Amino acid sequence: EWKLDTLFDLYDTLAIAQVIIFCNTRQKTEWLREKMNDRGFPASLIEFRMGTTRVLVITGLPSCNIGVRQLPLIINYELPSDNESYVQRVGRRGRFGRKGVIINFATKEEYKT
Repeated sequence: EWKLDTLFDLYDTLAIAQVIIFCNTRQKTEWLREKMNDRGFPASLIEFRMGTTRVLVITGLPSCNIGVRQLPLIINYELPSDNESYVQRVGRRGRFGRKGVIINFATKEEYKT
């Protein structure tokens, strides 16, 4: 899948302090966590909160309760199906006057919906 290759290319290229990667389904989230773990990037909430990992892969559902005040980078591995969910996701980056970056991975089909 091109998204996975692109994600690893970004991770190898950028100096990433912390990143949240959003997926739309629990199944895709688990799949991506497994792929990240295989590459040496643990992606669990507990480790993320403790600061022992820089990556968190989640669905949009628990994003309001993750305990992180601001993030320099958010990746939408899959675009959410509605605008409200998108705004909730991207609202995590660059809070308190800090700058942040959002990267959307999307196919032509995802942009059409």
